[in-house]
Formats: sequence, structure tokens, C-alpha cells
Amino acid sequence: MAEEEWYQSLREQWKPSRIRLLLVGESAPDDGGDPTNRRFFYSEPLNQADNLFRSVVAALCDSGKLTKGDRKEPWLTRLRNEGVYLIDLASRPVNAFSPAIRRAALKASVEDCVRRVSDLNPDGIVICHTPTFELLAGPFRAAHLPLLHDEAIPFPLGNKRSEFVEKVREATAGLSRQGSQHNVPDADRLTGRSRLTVTSEVTRPRPTLRAVATYEPAELARELGYTNEHRPGKVVRDYLRKKYPDHPKYQRWVLDEAQAADVRINVPRKR
Repeated sequence: MAEEEWYQSLREQWKPSRIRLLLVGESAPDDGGDPTNRRFFYSEPLNQADNLFRSVVAALCDSGKLTKGDRKEPWLTRLRNEGVYLIDLASRPVNAFSPAIRRAALKASVEDCVRRVSDLNPDGIVICHTPTFELLAGPFRAAHLPLLHDEAIPFPLGNKRSEFVEKVREATAGLSRQGSQHNVPDADRLTGRSRLTVTSEVTRPRPTLRAVATYEPAELARELGYTNEHRPGKVVRDYLRKKYPDHPKYQRWVLDEAQAADVRINVPRKR
């Protein structure tokens, strides 16, 4: 069953010309039979229930706090320019169905989803919902699609939001070097980084480049020879948690030059 035109047109508006990172959700939210109540990852403005949008831009764009009613356009522009795109397993909303009917509808959508993902040809894929991961992980691997994580990433509701952000960052840590550099600003091509900072102020919607070089555990771990970790960067994060025990749980590690040098000295290089 084809997706309704309202959803299709919004997705098409924000579809990158080359997809670097494909996010896969379950379905768009049900509108309760009232089209005026529709909300969606790609629809304006930011809604109180936009949990996935808030968490995606927090993970990929360091968005900080967003407020209900904020415009999504600066963030959607940034995601599109960075080659980030969202699709859903099911073409119609399923969250209002009974559990049995919901799962049946999702299972019936798997083959079509694999075909759509293959046609999009992304550099990497993150599945943003545990039951959706359980249905798609096997078929994606069988189709040799570039799924970036081996474990489910929970949908970012309530206390799962911080875990979602951390796991998405871990899954995508090496994507900028391994994948396409399409639409990445010149300064970031030089550093190999793809995550930029975007201000959330209404009067300053344009993305801004970081002025100081920063490092993340996954890239330092690779530099030290840890290229096959189940969770990229774990060896570095384990060291950092011991050295900085007050660091908030699930909060992203961003290291400056001095901290990165300390890691290089104290984390043994893999032989």
C-alpha cells in the first residue's frame, strides 16, 4: 500500500540527493482520523510529541534543548545537506492498532521496506525502534544492506532518550570516513568530521562550524588499532569513565586536544 501523498511530499522535500545515513522508523504517527492533527518527523512546527526528531538532531547535530513551536527547517536543512533521511517500515500509521494487528502489518511490510532501502542505496542504516529492528535486521543483513548496529536501539521515549542518543552516535561514529563526503562542507572534509553545531535560536538558524578540533572515543579507538569492537570506542570510553567518574551517564564524550593526547598515552595500542 502506497504512502499517502501528504507524507510522500514532505519526505520528498527533505530527501538528500545522495543518502549517507538512512534512518528507519516504524511508521508515521496516527492522526486519530483528523488530518488537522497530523504530526510527522518532516512536518512543521516542532510538536511536544516529536521525540524522534528531537533525539535525532541531538545525536547528529548537537542541537541542545528544543522548544515546542520551534521551526524544524534549520535542522531539516542540515540533515538533508548531511545526507540524512528517514523512512518508515510501514507505509501507513500502525501505532493505533492492537498489538497483534500492528505486528502483522509490520511483518507484511518487511519485503517492501528491504526493496525501498536497496533502491535508496545508503552508506549506512540505523533502525530507530526495537520491534522494527527485530523484524528488519535479519532481512537487511541477508540483502547485504549496511546496517550500522548489531543491537536494537530503543525508541527515544522518556528515560530511553539519552540511551538512544548515545547509541546512535556510537553507530554512526565511523560513517563520515567510511561513507560519502557528498554535501559535507569543505572545512569538515579536511577534518573528516560530519557533525556540526546548529543554533536553535529563531534569529540564528544557520549552521556554524566548530572552531576547535574535537575527538570522540570511536575515532581515537580506531587510531589506536581497535577496529573490530562490537561497540566502537568502548575501550576508550572505559578508560574515560575511570578517569572522569562524574561524567553524566549516556552523555556524549567530546574530547579536546589535551584529553585526546591523554587517551593516546594511557590506552594501550592494540597489537
